[in-house]
Amino acid sequence: LEGGATLEADEVVLATGALEPRPLRNASSEALASGAYVVDPWQTREPSAPPGRVLVVGTGLTAVDVLLSAARRWPGARLQAVSRHGRLPFIHREYPAPPWPGQAALNEALLGTTRVRERLRALRWAMDGAPDWQAIVDGMRPVMVPLWQGLPVAERRRFLRHLRWLWEAARHRMPPASANVLQRLQAEGRLRIAAARVLGVDGKGPLQVRIRARGAEGESSIEADLVVQATGLEMSPATATGLLRQLLDRGLAAPDPLRLGLAGTEDGRLTGPGGGIQPGLSAIGPLLRGTLWECTAMPEIRAAARALAERLLPGD
Repeated sequence: LEGGATLEADEVVLATGALEPRPLRNASSEALASGAYVVDPWQTREPSAPPGRVLVVGTGLTAVDVLLSAARRWPGARLQAVSRHGRLPFIHREYPAPPWPGQAALNEALLGTTRVRERLRALRWAMDGAPDWQAIVDGMRPVMVPLWQGLPVAERRRFLRHLRWLWEAARHRMPPASANVLQRLQAEGRLRIAAARVLGVDGKGPLQVRIRARGAEGESSIEADLVVQATGLEMSPATATGLLRQLLDRGLAAPDPLRLGLAGTEDGRLTGPGGGIQPGLSAIGPLLRGTLWECTAMPEIRAAARALAERLLPGD
């Protein structure tokens, strides 16, 4: 331990959550040192003066939280969010939809193919004939792990490259109350959402953010008093420090093939560089993103925690 003590254990479970976020590669050292660039959205300090222009990098659920918080904290600020696709999460229904009668057949069809294109075709067919697409997406939760593990690595890469943003927006939706606030901010002209790639962040404050709008050839610049990075969970083993770095360096853990987290088994046992199970070493939660894909929401974490406890403490 940090204080010099040593603990002995028969079983060790890594439940560390996401890794510490790292800055965008194209953010200059000057911008990072300015205090006007926030790498960790959950550690936003109060600026010396209320910002007039706040730019949020990202449009997922983390970005939604940042935008709502910024609108409350600085009522006079103009807000803008940018991401490659410029899409906010879809909106939850006010009340859960009833299960779709054709869900079991759809799930069976999805499990019956290992190609992303064919799965997308089956989903489109089902949604064309169903009254509520959200019920279909929610009905896929019990089979998400076998669906992900049934994809070859090349197909997983294809999903991440082309469909990840759309799945995230549909699967991890925002509450109606949050959506209403954002829609009001947009109607008032206080909030803009843009589909653009961030090319660089420079300056000492205000910061100059260079972007290229989706479909455009040239670039433009946005001036912001505060830039908040809200690009979601950081799980790449390349950024690991401390304990995780030590585990990787000693061969006690290994990255998954897509480097989304650590390699492991469906029940949470970690595997080493050669693929063998590491006795006494397990993980839960975001560390297993590359192995399980759906493992960050509370329902999945609750189920994984129960299964882990039953495996480690049988009969208790």
